[in-house]
Amino acid sequence: MVHAPTRRADTPTLPTGDRPTASSTAITERGRDLRIDFLRGLFVVGMIVDHVAGNSWLYLLTGGNRFYASAAEGFVFVSGLVAGRAYTRVIQRDGMSTGLWRLLKRAGQLYLLAVGLTLIFVPISELLKLPWALGWDLHDAWGFVLSVVTLHRTYYLVDVTLLYVLVLTAAVVAFVLLEHGLAACVLAASWLLWLAYQIAPDQATLPWPIVGNNLFHFAAWQVLFFTGLVLGHEWNRLAVIFEHVRRRRLLGITALALAVAVVVYLVQDRLTARVVGGAADPAATQAALLATIVGKSDLRAGRLIAFGLVFTVLFLATAELWPTIRRWLGWLVLPLGQNALFAYALHIFLAAGVALALRNQSLVAAVPVDFNAAAQIGAVLVVWMLVKLRPLRPALTTRPAWLASPALLAVGLLVVLPRVTPELPSTAATGRAPVAASSAAAEVARAYGTAIPIGATPAPVGADSNAPPVAQAAAAAGSPELLSASIGPLNGTVLEPEFYSAALNQEERYYVYLPPGYRTQGLRYPVLYMLHGVAGNRDEWLQYGLLNAADQMIASGELPPMLVVLPQGDKGYWINHPDGGPRWGDYLVQDLVRHIDSSYRTKPDFKHRALGGMSMGAWGALYQGFMHPDIFGTVGAHAPSLRSANDGEVSFLGKGEAFNKFDPVLLSSTAGSIEKLNVYLDASEHDPWLQRDLDLKSRLDKRKISVEWHQHPGQHGGSYWHDHATEYLTFYGKFLGT
Repeated sequence: MVHAPTRRADTPTLPTGDRPTASSTAITERGRDLRIDFLRGLFVVGMIVDHVAGNSWLYLLTGGNRFYASAAEGFVFVSGLVAGRAYTRVIQRDGMSTGLWRLLKRAGQLYLLAVGLTLIFVPISELLKLPWALGWDLHDAWGFVLSVVTLHRTYYLVDVTLLYVLVLTAAVVAFVLLEHGLAACVLAASWLLWLAYQIAPDQATLPWPIVGNNLFHFAAWQVLFFTGLVLGHEWNRLAVIFEHVRRRRLLGITALALAVAVVVYLVQDRLTARVVGGAADPAATQAALLATIVGKSDLRAGRLIAFGLVFTVLFLATAELWPTIRRWLGWLVLPLGQNALFAYALHIFLAAGVALALRNQSLVAAVPVDFNAAAQIGAVLVVWMLVKLRPLRPALTTRPAWLASPALLAVGLLVVLPRVTPELPSTAATGRAPVAASSAAAEVARAYGTAIPIGATPAPVGADSNAPPVAQAAAAAGSPELLSASIGPLNGTVLEPEFYSAALNQEERYYVYLPPGYRTQGLRYPVLYMLHGVAGNRDEWLQYGLLNAADQMIASGELPPMLVVLPQGDKGYWINHPDGGPRWGDYLVQDLVRHIDSSYRTKPDFKHRALGGMSMGAWGALYQGFMHPDIFGTVGAHAPSLRSANDGEVSFLGKGEAFNKFDPVLLSSTAGSIEKLNVYLDASEHDPWLQRDLDLKSRLDKRKISVEWHQHPGQHGGSYWHDHATEYLTFYGKFLGT
């Protein structure tokens, strides 16, 4: 005997068909709410505008990824809402097992989409050096393909598809609970995970670390999807309640609250300046304050509130004005909302095509706002046309080929990538010094929210004293012959990539040493960051033989394999300068560390990161190590230039109380959570700051902080650091190798 599937008594029987019923222009005969499709389409349009080309007047409508809420939050939330409604109907109509099987099948299809998009988009972006390229080394085709297939790697623009795979897979458990009346448990679990991530992100990171995932952290962003999922599951009950709500009054209240949020956004610089005016570095403190309140990657509470206001206003306005909205905008937006993932996938390649066209036409440095707007409108129309025509949508006869395409792509990349991927430039081959990008190129990069376009014209480098400090450093850098002689033959590899630093709003180069076997063994490695002194640049440690010593010690087994990063720091003392000055601290701790972890196979935790430096770099290593023990677990200060409060030689360090906020000696007594740091401190017997070094050691000893102290013969200078490079590496290896 065949039993009909059970149906909940409070759920109306929905006839088949997908035409709007006579009683409503919003609800289809199959129960689909066209208003939700419309809102989802709006968010798709918003993401197209935000991702294609650059700054335009359309940002006034979308927020341009600068407001407290963006289209991404809406896309994820409405995706959960749609899934909640759709699969609830399937479960009620066909039974639990059928509904969950269809859900898993959909998750599998999205997995193939996410993998396929990543396998296509990453090589295109990296080989063509598009603005968001990270400089990934794709020679290790096996490692790249395997990390993508196992969902351990993602990339700009395709990252949201990976998030969708994860939440849709987890939704299987959620639906089991929902169908047993445990909606409150689903919401509680989701929001508790979100809260745990806000408090302790390292401990709450789920399901595993994902290289390149700098935005859609599952533990944070899942709360939008599962909140929408629960609301979609309970939609019929909520609809009854909604009928008794004074919608126009609620619309007025939420619109007023949203208007207040917009005003706050417009005057936020003045408001936050009053709050952080007394800070040693107001600009950095202001940025940290905003990130804490409305940060996007962590989905902070302020952002959730802002998104709640935006969505409520949009939904209520759509409900009130639906006939008019559908007549004027439905033709464009509804198809995008009903085919949201297909539309999103299409727009990724349009964004790449526009970026490539701008670069090839030398328009990157000065893109007119109207041109950007035209490109964005054109992209929306192209996506709409392709959605309507469906030339790329799989039919029944072509579906097997579509499902097999990720596997075919993977095999093709294994063959092609090693042959077409150019060698990243090494210092021995190029000897190039860092260059500064033009301000126009930096503005374009900031509008994209990614790297400066590689084709951007660098600022002139010469004797101009008004040039940016990094440009002056470039002018003074050594010749290629000198660099080649300094490095010599190595078992490992030294590369010289470049990346865009949001903190400095300019492009920076750095040296990175990759140990032998990096490209063939597929392992993850600890990272040692070594900072130069005030009289040098990023070449300085290289000139003193640090990389040669590391290479020899790794080859002999005296040092565990590790990456060594030598960044450029000018004369900035590796701190955020006060009064809106350069943010060399954020450049190092935020931008560079994030870039290294997303571009190379690192062990991305504080236990496997060490920060060391000489002279000024030693000051920076101590300061950043004391301020960020959650990022660096080991710190080395090699003959640090520990200036005193009344020194006055470095103007941005200030005097008196202003100086004390940057002073590593005082911070060694006051900084919190540094008891587990491993510290190396050394100085020459004739070092001008020897007494301050001893004071620092004494303070660390009083706090029972592990400190290894050495006092050697010699002077404060290059030969001193050269002679002791091996000792420094031995210390770092002792902790990084555990």
